[in-house]
Amino acid sequence: WVRSNIGAFGGDPRQVTLAGESAGGSAVCAQLASPAGRGLYRAAIIQSGAYFDCAGITREKAVATGITFAKKLGCIDPATVTDCLRAKPTKAILDAQNG
Repeated sequence: WVRSNIGAFGGDPRQVTLAGESAGGSAVCAQLASPAGRGLYRAAIIQSGAYFDCAGITREKAVATGITFAKKLGCIDPATVTDCLRAKPTKAILDAQNG
């Protein structure tokens, strides 16, 4: 949305920069890690509250962490794990995250 509409606000769609502080810094970190965000911005600024794995973790550790979390929610079949997780109520996801 930003890249498509920034011109109407006097901005340059080739110069989009993400920025966040504290929890917002964690959100920026997540965007940096997301393949879906590739090419949507040119730079990112993270101020304080950096997310614990923003510095990077191995793919193997990320996959293992994701599998463990999915199993807590009863999503054990790799073929359906995404749909299974999406079908879970928010409370169940937050409970699994806090547990």
